[in-house]
Amino acid sequence: MHHRFRVSSLLVLAVGFWIGANSVSAQQKENSSPADVKPAQAGSPAAHPTESRDRNGSQGNVTNENRSAFATEERSTNATSDRREDNFDREVAACLLDKNKAEVELGKIAAERANDKDVKEFAEKMIKDHNQVVEKLERIAGSNEPNDRRSKVEHRIGERCLANLKKELHNKSGQDFDACYMGSQIAGHMEMVATLEVLSDETSGELRDVIKDAQPTVEKHLSNAKDIMKQLDKASNRNQASRNRSETSR
Repeated sequence: MHHRFRVSSLLVLAVGFWIGANSVSAQQKENSSPADVKPAQAGSPAAHPTESRDRNGSQGNVTNENRSAFATEERSTNATSDRREDNFDREVAACLLDKNKAEVELGKIAAERANDKDVKEFAEKMIKDHNQVVEKLERIAGSNEPNDRRSKVEHRIGERCLANLKKELHNKSGQDFDACYMGSQIAGHMEMVATLEVLSDETSGELRDVIKDAQPTVEKHLSNAKDIMKQLDKASNRNQASRNRSETSR
């Protein structure tokens, strides 16, 4: 009897504990929100909402700073590229300026000393046409000579070539002078045609416009120089044939 009472008492306690536990569990479910049902992980944004907002805000600031830095760097790169392009154009303009000044100087010598009428007229045309190009190139090149080594070397080479050609012309006269001058004009204008073809693709702005305007004129000069040289050769052949007949008749 006493033993049976102890067992019954234990069953009552067990049933009471089970009912109380379920009652507490039900109350927790009613009081909790859907977001609290599943606990947040320690490393997730939900576990640290304030920290997440701070971190996102900080990330946004870094992104804006990076964008600003990239924009500044891009502007700096573009400005540097523009300066290099301007410097290149000025260097090219200075080189072309030397060549055109040399043509004017040679034209003045030929206009004074040429024997053939067509050669004289050609020389006068060289003075006029190349002086016009000189004026345009001077505006682009400016008053300061390029100080890079390459430009200085090219300038010295141009001066040496001009001095040698003037010396060669100085030692000739009559038909020999005409042939020497026109031969140099053919060679010089052939080189200039090729030079301008390349530079028209490598330059920009005003210089490129000057080059494109000059190309047809330079090609016309070359064609004219070749025609005059042919006439000079024919005249030279006739004179030689006349001398041969004269010597044979003796």
